[in-house]
Formats: sequence, C-alpha cells, structure tokens
Amino acid sequence: MEKLVFDRRYFEHLYNCSHFTQAEWKSFGKVNIPIGVSYITIGIIYEILYIPLMIVMLKKEFIQNSCYKIMFLLGIIDIIAVFCNSLMSGYFSLVGAVYCTHPTLVYMVGVFSPSSWCGACATVLLLAFNRFLDLVSPYYSELLFNGKRTFIWLILPGLYWFYFWFIDLPCIYSSIASACFFDPFFGVSFPRNEWEYANWGLTFNNVAIILALSGMYIAIISALIAKTRMSTAATAIQRNTILQAFLICTLCFIASAIYVCMQYLPTPPFVIILGQIFWQASHGGAVFIYLIFNKALRKGLIKLIVPEKIEKRLAKVTFFSNVTVLSRNTASAQLSAI
Repeated sequence: MEKLVFDRRYFEHLYNCSHFTQAEWKSFGKVNIPIGVSYITIGIIYEILYIPLMIVMLKKEFIQNSCYKIMFLLGIIDIIAVFCNSLMSGYFSLVGAVYCTHPTLVYMVGVFSPSSWCGACATVLLLAFNRFLDLVSPYYSELLFNGKRTFIWLILPGLYWFYFWFIDLPCIYSSIASACFFDPFFGVSFPRNEWEYANWGLTFNNVAIILALSGMYIAIISALIAKTRMSTAATAIQRNTILQAFLICTLCFIASAIYVCMQYLPTPPFVIILGQIFWQASHGGAVFIYLIFNKALRKGLIKLIVPEKIEKRLAKVTFFSNVTVLSRNTASAQLSAI
C-alpha cells in the first residue's frame, strides 16, 4: 500500500500491465466455476456463522474474560480475511481474473488478504500465550490480562496487522492457479525479475508462526504433564480453552507451511488449492471449533437465534420428556423389586 501512496513510479514499474493488451490478459485468466462456487460457498458459511458468534462474545459474561477479548479481535480479522480469501477469491475464479484484468480490485484484496493473515497469526499467538499463562500462573495471568489491561495487549497484533497492510507488498490472487502469489503475473511468461515481488515480511511471519506456535504448545503440553504429576490437574474449562486455541493454531500452522512452500518451490496444483482451503479454514474454521467445543458460546448462539417462545416450549417438552423417562424408570425399578 505504501508504494501505491508514496512511490507511484516504483509501483507502476512493479505492476505494469503494458506488456499485453487487455484481450491478451483476459485470455491468460482461467474461468473455474467449481472452484469459484466452492470458495464462495465456504466463505458464506463461515461469515453467516461467525457474525452471530461475535455478537454472543460481546455479552458481559464472555467479554469480561481476557481470552474472549482476544477471540473477538481474532473474529474481526477473520471476517475481513474470509471476505478476501473466500468470497473475493471465488469471484475472481468465476470471472477468470488476473491482476491486469481487474488491477485496482485485485490489488486492494491482495493488500487486505496477507495483512489480515499476519494480524490473525499474531492474535492467535497472543491467545496461546494467554492460555499458557492462565495454566501455569493464574496470578500473573490476572496481573497482566485482568480487565482493560487486555486491550493494551491487543495493540500489538493491531500494529502488526497495520504494518503488513501499509508497508508490505500484497499477495495477488491468480485464477490461473486458484490461489494467491507474490508475483502478480504468476503463470504469465514475459521478462521480469520475480524476486522484486518477494514478500520477505510475510515469509518471515509464516516461518516464525510455525516455530512460535510449536514452542508455545510444547510449553503448554509440558505444563499439563507437570500439573498431572503434581496432582494439580488443570480444570475442565482450562483444558477446553487450551484445546480450542490449539486447534485454531493447528490450522494456522498447516496453512503457513503450505504457503511458504508454494511461493518458492514447484508445487502440485492440488496442493496449491489445498493451501488456499487451509488458509480459508485458518480464519473461518474457528467457528466450528467454538460450536463443537465451547458449550457456553453454543448455548449463547442458540439463545440469540431461536425466539424466546420457541426456546421455552422446547424446554417444556424436554422437561416433560425427562419426567416421563424418570417415571418409567422408577416404575420399572419398583416392579423389579416386587
């Protein structure tokens, strides 16, 4: 973004579309209906589920906890990222877009996609650190993250996100391979220095997040083992939140590994598409992790979506069903006793 705003000449050197006519650029693009529809469908599912979950997180019983403050920021970043890497990527595949067929739109999406990814990586790492501290030292966890202090911590991933949005080079979607690449002309042959487009900041982020998350979860697993040996087992809530954070981090880990490889090494097409899907899942997959493993959020979502009258009727039906089952069991027990 910084090149576009402050160094227009260099920007036009990097993203020069004069090598071919518009008709030729369009011929390079690859319309892929199945991929386009799949990406858009995945994105819609993620967004439809994520937005109401975010509303639930804002309720007092959730947002007063430091981990939910971090998860809420992660949700904001994820919603932006899913719009870019699922919905817009799907659209680009449907119309067979390459950079020079839609330069402004593709560039702007290419700016928001990697910056949101890096912001999410930093936020996920902060979440893992928060869970680790809560496990090994509730005192220091309270000292560092209690109340509004968490918002100070959230400035760090916010600044990291802004750096990649404004300073770093974009990652441009290409319908030729159905994924994002540093080189805006990926798959098109003409003389150029491809290394000029290398995004070393993003590469550093991807390698660093793999190492940092590995180290963090080795520390968490070690702490869990130590607690078990000392007969001071972690609470069910601690284990559950650690599991959720671990699964979210695993998606980031896999997406990072694939994207590092595909930017610099010859990569089979199916692995490239798999990398894009894992990248989408690293942002939207948190929704399913929350719904499956977070009972409180799941209940909150049902309460938000299901009208109160229907909820009360369902509660009554469940109550009377339980009473009926209990009565039958009691009667059976009495008959057995006779």
